[in-house]
Amino acid sequence: MYARGTIRSNRRGYPVQHLNKRDIRVQEEFKTVQRGEVTACIWMDKKHIYTLSTAEDPEAIEKTVQRKNKNGQVKEIRAPSIVPEYNNMKGVDMADQLRIQYSTYRSAKKWWLYLFWFLFDIAVTNGFIIRIRTS
Repeated sequence: MYARGTIRSNRRGYPVQHLNKRDIRVQEEFKTVQRGEVTACIWMDKKHIYTLSTAEDPEAIEKTVQRKNKNGQVKEIRAPSIVPEYNNMKGVDMADQLRIQYSTYRSAKKWWLYLFWFLFDIAVTNGFIIRIRTS
């Protein structure tokens, strides 16, 4: 199972000494560090973006993402491979939003009952998404 996402720079375990935002000052610059299976990256877009991933290779080829200028022109800028992949995770966010909005959660004192309702919500949400996409 792989995971990727953004993180705050002050979190415990994040390699701040290797990924310092003072080293990255220009848009499109980035730096990656790997510790074990986890790849940490800092990238300068409009501001500094800190990411963690277990799915990316730290030496992966950089990709481009599109940004609009103030006058509406589309410009492609360099980004580490984790950024476009993270931006394409829309399905996960949509499923989380639907699960929370239409929750069947019932208050429970037993952990297994809480887990049951959580898994039930996920199953119903996934069924709803599949029905929308197939019809």
